[in-house]
Amino acid sequence: MQPLAFALADEYMAASTGVQVAVTGGGSGAGIQAVLDGTADVACTSRPLNDGEHAVASARGVELTQVTVAYDAIVVVVSPEIDAEMLSMEQLKQIFTGVTESWNVLGGANEEIHVVIRDSSSGTFAFFQEHVLGGERYARRALRTTSNESLIHVVSSSEHAVGYVGLLYVGDPGRAVRVVPVADDEHPDGVEPSVESVRSHDYPIWRGLYLVHRADAPATVQDFVTFAAGEQGQRIVAQEGLVPAS
Repeated sequence: MQPLAFALADEYMAASTGVQVAVTGGGSGAGIQAVLDGTADVACTSRPLNDGEHAVASARGVELTQVTVAYDAIVVVVSPEIDAEMLSMEQLKQIFTGVTESWNVLGGANEEIHVVIRDSSSGTFAFFQEHVLGGERYARRALRTTSNESLIHVVSSSEHAVGYVGLLYVGDPGRAVRVVPVADDEHPDGVEPSVESVRSHDYPIWRGLYLVHRADAPATVQDFVTFAAGEQGQRIVAQEGLVPAS
């Protein structure tokens, strides 16, 4: 969400005299907490609000509004030497929970699988854990990284590694990682992640991207969110390599 937020903020400020929008990273959970604490006006999240956040908001007498502004894919990436043609949802679960520890189980070399994941404050971490791992814990040996960029760097510079990033982070052909198609029951031959396969929901690991704010937020805050979900904002979503929500 951070690159998209910067692009939306720049365009909005150019069209809105006297309005300043400051964008800070930190992860979906941190953003939602900042909105609850009143230290941020809008949280940019790559997962929906969870039950715990709704409960905290209710206890504080706060109503949160969640607006879908884009759709995204979580893309599975591997080190350049890994030649896996595809991985199924079940195989990904086995890999990322630590049940499958060697590539030879998947038809590859007899080498240990190096699992690379995001840190726990990341919405991508939470979404992948829920929708791919079925809520199970990540492998204890998994290496955690603080950003999509750092994860790609680790996977590209490591041997026999696998990780995941948002769709827009694999658009640069200069990135030295391989994108692996993902298979599920409906698509046993695997589906490549792309704007088209996310729009059609054929790619199995797709998600919504959201802006969250207090329902009683000032008019300028609500206007920014309306802008992001409107025609101009959705054009920016497409330019950033994501799938517009409308």
